[in-house]
Amino acid sequence: MNIYRLANGLTLILLLVCTLLVIVIYTEIQGTGIYNDMAHGNKENDQNIKSETSILNNISQTDVAISQFSEVLNRPLFAQGRMPYEEEKNENISLPVTSPLRLSLEGVVLSPDSQVAVVKDLSTNEILRLGIGMSHNGWRVKTIEPQAVEFERDGEVQTINIELANAPDDRSRNPRFKTPTQRNRQPAQSRR
Repeated sequence: MNIYRLANGLTLILLLVCTLLVIVIYTEIQGTGIYNDMAHGNKENDQNIKSETSILNNISQTDVAISQFSEVLNRPLFAQGRMPYEEEKNENISLPVTSPLRLSLEGVVLSPDSQVAVVKDLSTNEILRLGIGMSHNGWRVKTIEPQAVEFERDGEVQTINIELANAPDDRSRNPRFKTPTQRNRQPAQSRR
């Protein structure tokens, strides 16, 4: 029973605090509150605020050309001291070294949808799959044919062909494949 009396007492106190809070908020909204009078009671503050807002309004209405701020815009934003970058003048300007075409054609895939050349970069031993229009080290694939691929760079055209292994034309050198005449030539094993 004591718990219910304590709860009823706390509820009554909470209700009174909320009512007091609502009254304070209402008076502040209406402009007659204590805090409102302290902040805006001084007429000099009101005049200063009005003069500052009129200055800001005049500034925002003037047309300022962005070119007037070119010095500010040319300086780096996050550099220490915000000093403009100095361009390095290098008298020994060297032309970029162009690498020769060092590719070996490993295979060609031709389908109705796409054409792909499988090439090996001889300097890195990397296998590349290049389609028409793709480039590697500045060399662009111009055409893909069943046995050759044509590359182009700065007007220079080079063609690389598939290098077939020096495989014998006849199968007689393959130890797994034996012709009937080779089978007959073998000496017969003696039966014991």
